[in-house]
Amino acid sequence: MQTNCYRRANYIFFYAVVMAAMLQAFSVPAAFAESKGLSADAVSAAETETFNIFGKIINPHGAGVGDAEVTVKVGGRKLKPPHSGHGGHGHRGITTELDGSFQAVFVLPGGTVGTDIEIEAYKPSYQRTSLKIDTANLQHGSDGMTAHAEIAIKRAAGPAFWIATIVFVLAYILISFELLHRTLAAMLGASTMLVISYTIGTFNPEYHIL
Repeated sequence: MQTNCYRRANYIFFYAVVMAAMLQAFSVPAAFAESKGLSADAVSAAETETFNIFGKIINPHGAGVGDAEVTVKVGGRKLKPPHSGHGGHGHRGITTELDGSFQAVFVLPGGTVGTDIEIEAYKPSYQRTSLKIDTANLQHGSDGMTAHAEIAIKRAAGPAFWIATIVFVLAYILISFELLHRTLAAMLGASTMLVISYTIGTFNPEYHIL
């Protein structure tokens, strides 16, 4: 009986200490705000800033590149994918729409956007391309700071290109020398590329052909 009472007393003391610590933590910003003539909400808002970024990823011909990965770095640090804006925000991060456009909104600690901003775009079979934005070109408004970026990415001959080329040449040889029926040769080539795309390509996008 005494043991149970002792345990209850310890639990009550522990919760009392935790509650006191939480009240102290919340009362410090409020006291600071009152001493400066500010509300607690104003102090909380001053500790963060909103960073809006939008733009488009295009190819050398000016056409939009859909499903491209967009990475935003501030001060050399990669920002986590936001939960607002358009474009995919899954495990891959920010991805462009079919027309190549993207938009994202980040809520960052105050003063973060005052450092270097870098936007990086990438898609399999394209070169990884980055663009640095001068903070002097940022637009300041009531909804925070806004940056616009348009990045042109060039095609690159990666593993997927060379595998597709080899499979095409082999299928052409099989058909030309009538070593295999053209239908079977075409199905064999397509099956090979599908298998590579959805096995190796699942782990490495550079091998995703179809």
